Amino acid sequence: MGLADATCLVARLAGGAGKKCQAGLSPTRMLRVWLHGPCRCDVPCCKASRRRRKVCFVRRSHVLACFCSSGLLLYVLFLFQLDTTSKEHWLGGSWSAVRLPASADTPVRPESLMQRSIDPQAEKTLKPLEVQEATAAPASIVVPTTPAPSSWRLPLDWQKTQLGPGFPDEIDSAWSDIGVMESGDVLQIEAEGFNSKESPIAVWGWYLNVWKGDGRNWVTKKGNAEPSRLLHFNPRPRGGGYIAINNFLKGTGWGKEKDVPIPEPWKMENAQKSFVLELELGEDAWLVKLNGRQQPEMSYKREGDHREPLILQLYDLINPSVTLNKG
Repeated sequence: MGLADATCLVARLAGGAGKKCQAGLSPTRMLRVWLHGPCRCDVPCCKASRRRRKVCFVRRSHVLACFCSSGLLLYVLFLFQLDTTSKEHWLGGSWSAVRLPASADTPVRPESLMQRSIDPQAEKTLKPLEVQEATAAPASIVVPTTPAPSSWRLPLDWQKTQLGPGFPDEIDSAWSDIGVMESGDVLQIEAEGFNSKESPIAVWGWYLNVWKGDGRNWVTKKGNAEPSRLLHFNPRPRGGGYIAINNFLKGTGWGKEKDVPIPEPWKMENAQKSFVLELELGEDAWLVKLNGRQQPEMSYKREGDHREPLILQLYDLINPSVTLNKG
């Protein structure tokens, strides 16, 4: 039913000039004629009195308002019968949004894909979006990973101990837990020099020990609990000008000492100069670098069990720091 037919229906129900409905008037014009036209009350004063005509206009306006209110009420009751999704479509005023589900054989294409291409050849190769997604390979999920660090700056703690077996002199040493070392791992030791002060034990110079076991308490650990020095590296610039390199294994004692002439950076005149010492655990031997230069004469055979966590001891170095570089 169109707006004109609806207007005629209202006019007839309200007692207006319904016979004008077929006169070809516009709906708006027809509504105005009905509101201002004379009523069918058959009272002579209606046709002559402006006041009576005004009363008829007000009454017809009330009738029209009642029809509109009734329609709005029916519309609200209709919305209450719908589910949430249907309400959204009706309230949005879009009948096109309510569609029947498309069958699997006729996929719905968006309007952008339904537009014709300017190039006929390109139009032939154009595929629906759904088909392209169905034929595309599933995307793999890439999870960002943080690479494992290859070097660690190791913390140091200070603890007093004895100078060595047979030498009960008390010394203060720096200690660091370095963990398990594997072939190719490098201990990098940096220092601002070594102690050059005169003392009764200064002849023994400075040294480092790589311990397996409880090296911090080696003085009291005996028998099966005795720790091993897998590497003893002892430059002696005062006592002969050489480096004593050795090991001390549990149940065996000291190994065969290797003596190497003291290098220039570790002579007494350079005691206050910084240096970098690198100890690499090789397959068969400990390999040594000093200030970036390989020192093949300082290498020492690898002995003992290196599969357990190790401890580093540093004696008489100035402000040392230790870094473990994984091979």
